[in-house]
Amino acid sequence: MSDLVAFLTARLGEDEQAMPEMLWGETAADNDMDERRERALREVAFKRALLRMHQPEPFWGNNPPPMAERGSENAVLRYCECQCPDGVIEGTYPCETVRLLAAVWNDHPDYREEWKP
Repeated sequence: MSDLVAFLTARLGEDEQAMPEMLWGETAADNDMDERRERALREVAFKRALLRMHQPEPFWGNNPPPMAERGSENAVLRYCECQCPDGVIEGTYPCETVRLLAAVWNDHPDYREEWKP
């Protein structure tokens, strides 16, 4: 798992855990708060789905090792399927989509400058 994927997974977990506290002080009707909470939970689920769709894939170069020896630790680079539209890798991981997801937390102390979109 890349550092950015771990960062996003942690932030999404925090957001999900914070939902009750985020909406606790609201003065809106109970059903309105329930709708807001459900929408916020759907937003977290949507972001997790996007992250699953944009997982890093290892690339071992033009002379890859035998299948039994392939591991993410000996990959030449990592890329996302969206960075390989015509069978040619265009860029390295993280892709723009993952960078945009992470940019929401650009003020978090663990956010890194190199993740900026």
